[in-house]
Amino acid sequence: MGVSIFVSVACSNETINPGGQRVGFAHFPLEIGLFREYEVEDINLLFNGQNDTSNFLLRELIVDSVDNDDGTINYTLHQFSRQDTTQTWSLDSVWTTRRTAIQGIVVENNTPFVKLVFPVDENKTWDGNVLNTKEFDEYQMVNVFREFVIDSLESISFGNTITVIQNDFRDNITMIDVRTEVYAENIGLVYKNIEILQFCADPDCVGLEIVEVGRKLKQKIIDFGKE
Repeated sequence: MGVSIFVSVACSNETINPGGQRVGFAHFPLEIGLFREYEVEDINLLFNGQNDTSNFLLRELIVDSVDNDDGTINYTLHQFSRQDTTQTWSLDSVWTTRRTAIQGIVVENNTPFVKLVFPVDENKTWDGNVLNTKEFDEYQMVNVFREFVIDSLESISFGNTITVIQNDFRDNITMIDVRTEVYAENIGLVYKNIEILQFCADPDCVGLEIVEVGRKLKQKIIDFGKE
């Protein structure tokens, strides 16, 4: 059974009572049969001013699990896509995900990222790349256990959410790198925003915010549940 919602995003300052559940495991739920579906807009920006825009639906489904020697469980996550609801889902990629006592991990295209750390706490920071060979990338969780509102004809809100700021670098001369994810209790990821822009640095265009290359992505949940 799923819960269908149509979305545009806003934030709320209302703090939700966490009811004693401070660890945060419920914001990174893992169980065979759990699924989430999203609306995605993915824009690749090119120097010649031509933008390659892709709008599609994305479905994530946990299909299997394997016990690890350390007592944790590896879950297999299938990602499907389609252009609209008239099409059937097509398998795009196979990821894995797991949760330890202190980390929520997603392995994307064979690269592990630490998406959350436990116990959760306001302004807590960590290296999202600590398990891979990429350079240090500081993540920070904010608005812990706050309501996150998704507006439509009927206001949809998620209580007890956690916002993870993966980067918030803004230098309008050279580049912008802004990446945010929002996790809701008993659902997981409900919203993702990526804006990475590399500006022209030649003497005749430096400071004019002319994009040489870039990407803008918005991913908003529209359905979730368990099969």
